[in-house]
Amino acid sequence: MKKLFGTNGIRGIVNKELNVEFISKIAEAIGTWYGKNSWLAIGTDARTSSDAVKRIVTGSLCLTGINVIDLGMVPTPAIQLFIKNHKLAGGVIITASHNPPEFNGIKCISSTGMELSETDEEAIESIYFDGKSVPVEWNETGLVRNTDTAAQEYIASIVKHTESEHKKRKLLVVIDSANSVGSVTSPHIVERLGHIPVTINSNIQGSFPGRNPEPVKENLSNLIKMVKSINADLGVAHDGDADRAIFIDNEGNFIAGEVALATIAYDIIKRRGSGIFVTPVSTSSIVERYISSAGGVTRYSKIGAPAVSSLMIELNALFGGEENGGMIYPEHLYARDGGMTLAYMLKILSEGDISSKELFDRVPSVGFSKMKVHCDNSKKSEVMKRMEIESNGLKIDKTDGLKLFIDTGWVLVRASGTEPIIRVYVESTNEKSAMAIAEEYVKKIDAFIMDTGHS
Repeated sequence: MKKLFGTNGIRGIVNKELNVEFISKIAEAIGTWYGKNSWLAIGTDARTSSDAVKRIVTGSLCLTGINVIDLGMVPTPAIQLFIKNHKLAGGVIITASHNPPEFNGIKCISSTGMELSETDEEAIESIYFDGKSVPVEWNETGLVRNTDTAAQEYIASIVKHTESEHKKRKLLVVIDSANSVGSVTSPHIVERLGHIPVTINSNIQGSFPGRNPEPVKENLSNLIKMVKSINADLGVAHDGDADRAIFIDNEGNFIAGEVALATIAYDIIKRRGSGIFVTPVSTSSIVERYISSAGGVTRYSKIGAPAVSSLMIELNALFGGEENGGMIYPEHLYARDGGMTLAYMLKILSEGDISSKELFDRVPSVGFSKMKVHCDNSKKSEVMKRMEIESNGLKIDKTDGLKLFIDTGWVLVRASGTEPIIRVYVESTNEKSAMAIAEEYVKKIDAFIMDTGHS
């Protein structure tokens, strides 16, 4: 059976893969799976198409007997928290996260606030492909209710879990929300915690004119300039749905996601004395090495927040997160959360007397590189098979993709579950070495793609 759901829901270009017919039919399948008379929340990011997609999904859900609570335009984790706290059957989030503005997506959430399991997503796919959606009679259609409380409930939960009785100083923080939903909540979180927020790209605009919504270094030049120009203590950048947070230190240095991840994991575990930390196979080994000195034990999962959250629950882990800036705090929510990540980083900094640069410099350095290669979805499987054959003789971890252990570190080659690309992650002794190895593997993948026809 063809797959519709990727690592983080269904994604595609609006009016191409995500056209009216597809959106309405998949929403009918989703409604059928949740069951007549269920109450679901729905909310969106700031994309130009999000409101239109939401209206199609809402109508189709109601025609299968689903009752819908419309939360409006708020961060993804705010929607997830609302579902958990209000004991709903689940929810649907209209977002394509970090993808460019022409994309949108549909993500399904369980009653726990977590993304649906792969098994549940496959059940929805079966209903869709088998044409087994069940519409209801005219007098059984669902209700639609609106509420604007989700953002405030979310802010209150984060403040409750991160407010410090030992705060020594007030911090100046620059927030770059990528013209999307992070601007609805993050400035208020910073202010409520007693710090000073300064914002850029904070006007909601679905074409993301300020920058590409993926918070990688090449997209954050304006944030870096602002942090340096006003002598801010910290800069933070969110992606399109604000479930990730990437940091800039007080000297304007881009902080790799794994460094921030290690910093927070170390602090959480040190306060408890010991504990389990869960992260995907794509995360640098520096995190494991750094937190071990605080009594932390690292366990590795597949890539994606649902996989991390599931393993956290299974192992009763203290903390979990991904190297892309998505961190998971179980006492708040079993889902990655950019607002919570920002708040906890402020807690660490405000309780100490060192700069953010000094804090991040405590994490050991290692060479790390991430690259990607365009590859049509139809060719991914063959390319990955070729890569495994070519890697014969190396130790391979197949938890998610192919993690190849080499003399200087490791290489992870993985087909994206949300985009027509293959990602390459490399850890090596230094950055120059990691980049060279990544470029070598990108060339190999390009060659494999050419062998199967033009990409």
